[in-house]
Amino acid sequence: MSKRKIPGSVFISNLFRKKYVRSTNKYGVDLLLDPREYLEKEILSNGYYEEEVIQQLIDSSKQFEKPIVWDIGANVGLHGLSLKKAVPSTNIFCFEPYHINFTKLKNNQALNPDLHLHFFNFGLTENPKVNQIYLTDTNLGRTSFMELSHTEDSCISTLSCNGDFLVENGYVPYPNIIKIDVEGLELSVFKGCHKILSNPQLQSIVFERPTDLDPSDEVVNLLKSYGFDITLLELDRLHRETNRNYAALRKVSTEIRTQTTLNPVGISDTQS
Repeated sequence: MSKRKIPGSVFISNLFRKKYVRSTNKYGVDLLLDPREYLEKEILSNGYYEEEVIQQLIDSSKQFEKPIVWDIGANVGLHGLSLKKAVPSTNIFCFEPYHINFTKLKNNQALNPDLHLHFFNFGLTENPKVNQIYLTDTNLGRTSFMELSHTEDSCISTLSCNGDFLVENGYVPYPNIIKIDVEGLELSVFKGCHKILSNPQLQSIVFERPTDLDPSDEVVNLLKSYGFDITLLELDRLHRETNRNYAALRKVSTEIRTQTTLNPVGISDTQS
């Protein structure tokens, strides 16, 4: 008796033998992806990953004439490149400390030379420090400065600084929008961004917290103390994860929405 073939099984089998696969996501961004990695496999299978995040970033960006966006934990560039494609007027600053993800981020931008991003190969924390990097096998999207469940020490150290240092010294402009995905280190990042959180230019923060959000959650209460309202982002997929994405939103003036922010020191309007 011959074995019954599953439709597409040959394609899938061949796909997983390849180290990298070039794919175009649903926003028209070309990406070089590793099908053995969880996040990149999801992009290959579904055309995107956590689409509620990019939709919130697009909606927030369209409220500004020339939005400044910080992508903290940029990973392979999925959200940053897709946002730049959807809203070309955005000026996006990507922070990714892990060198392998950073290389993938740079390579993916090179596939889309019309999408200019600004790159920083370090992380953000409350204070400048040297951090150990912890990795999750087959899921480099779950890279953290914290030792999480099922992570292992990579024996790699990297530097980090705080966000206020960057804006105070003119290296990066104050953001209008922040997307942050740092695998549990959000509180430390925000504690290093007091002046940024106090700045009226900041309108929107997209962040990840547990699905069953505790009313005493320190991250949520910190953001509320700066005048943000917290909203759970709706999903358009079956949700199985223990974490969900949220938006912290507050109103900004019409003057801020239409202003043109001057370039920070050493940064031009083109790729850096």
